[in-house]
Amino acid sequence: MFIFVLCVFSLGAVQEAQWFKIETSRFTVYFKGKETLFPQKVARQAESDNSRLWREWGYEESARTDQVKYGIYLFDNRKDYLDATGRSEWSQSAASYGDFRRIAGRRDSKTFLKSELPHEIGHLLFREMLGAASQSLPAWIDEGVALMSESGKRKRFENVLRDAIQSGKAFPLAQLNLIRKPNDLDKESLLIFYAESWSFVDFLTERFGKDRFIRFCKSLVKNGNLDLALAEISSGTYPTAQSIEKQWKYSIPKKPVQL
Repeated sequence: MFIFVLCVFSLGAVQEAQWFKIETSRFTVYFKGKETLFPQKVARQAESDNSRLWREWGYEESARTDQVKYGIYLFDNRKDYLDATGRSEWSQSAASYGDFRRIAGRRDSKTFLKSELPHEIGHLLFREMLGAASQSLPAWIDEGVALMSESGKRKRFENVLRDAIQSGKAFPLAQLNLIRKPNDLDKESLLIFYAESWSFVDFLTERFGKDRFIRFCKSLVKNGNLDLALAEISSGTYPTAQSIEKQWKYSIPKKPVQL
């Protein structure tokens, strides 16, 4: 069931603009204009993605203690989105986590439902799972988890990462862990950063399971020691980041994957 009301919202350059909204159990979708078909699709997809992601991480959503809703703001076009969020020109969507948990996107995006929406929900949901530890989460974990929340990325990222490894442009794991502002990277390096982040999170969750991965994240944030956190997740099998890095990059397909 969807509830439509008129509300006032201010974000960045948008001042006292009138928005309609759709309420669901976990989300509030804000939009302009009277066309409601796409906002309704967003609301349904958001609820579906939210439930799916909680299941995939092995949690029952009904057990949550945090009942803060996520706000999804649908801007009409790229210009409105960029003016309001102040994001880089290449940005397609954004999420903010805090007292007000928000997702900003564009209703004119053809990929919003399948890509940007689950990506941003993945950001917010994982931070909610980690609690206080999420405040100092390394960028590669934050982005890797969000990218795993989407579908259809595997083949593309495997090709990007394979090419980067072969050309010597891939980030060593120790360097990847130190990147705090990936948006400052050039376009090629940013794509490699995304590919590595997705690939290493996928490798760790597949190899050790998602419960251990969450414990690894909390250990890394608490101690700030990548070697120690990796030794813990692997029960000592990989005592250093260098040792697990070899196994991870060895697992990348050596030949191009057909898209």
